[in-house]
Amino acid sequence: MEPDGQRLHTELVNCGHHVTAIARTVGRIQPLERTEAVQGDIEASDAPAKILAGHDAVISAVMFRTFDPEKLLGTVIASGVPRSLVVGGAGGLQVAPGVRFLDIPNFPEAARGESEAGIAYHQRPRRTKGLDWTFPPRPAFLRLASGPTHSDLPPISCSSGQKAAASLMRISQSP
Repeated sequence: MEPDGQRLHTELVNCGHHVTAIARTVGRIQPLERTEAVQGDIEASDAPAKILAGHDAVISAVMFRTFDPEKLLGTVIASGVPRSLVVGGAGGLQVAPGVRFLDIPNFPEAARGESEAGIAYHQRPRRTKGLDWTFPPRPAFLRLASGPTHSDLPPISCSSGQKAAASLMRISQSP
């Protein structure tokens, strides 16, 4: 489980939610109360959709370059879960009119490929009818940026990954 996913998992459990945490390697899932750890892979056929069926929401904090975005979106739709929150895509946030965070001179080169993949994925749910989705940026980038906002989301101010997880959890529960 990625660090953002671990923080979200902890925050959801701390707020009393029951969590089904899915990872390729179950041993990477923190053994917390109210958590069902399940081995699963986005790239598998229909197995993840069966795991997700009946849940209130899907929160994905998977690195964009590690999966086929069409499969993730198809899995969420096939599961019948009404709400999807995909964490990532901060590289596409505007830091000035017409200037994306990805385009600033001190943007970390090591993060460029992941950010470009996130920006590309961000456009896909917009073209999908009947899916209630939210796409907040990864907390790590929010700490690097100097106050960018995104037109689809309220501004998030974070001084720690756990605070960012709490903010993302509140976004996942908003109508």
